[in-house]
Amino acid sequence: MYEIPKQDEWRTYRDAFIDLLNKGATLVADRGDLNINQKLDERIPDDAQLFDICDEETISQINSNTHI
Repeated sequence: MYEIPKQDEWRTYRDAFIDLLNKGATLVADRGDLNINQKLDERIPDDAQLFDICDEETISQINSNTHI
């Protein structure tokens, strides 16, 4: 499990979920909230602390394409 920063193009959890899924990762939490899949259409707060599950190669690729 890895922490990932919120991307500007992600407005809702669904945006982040689909984008990460297409990259080989699965969005699972915002801080301690593990109910992401039940609120996909909610806006991601600016102070979100997102976590995904993936392998090391995938997180390296995601991080190399992240612009904070």
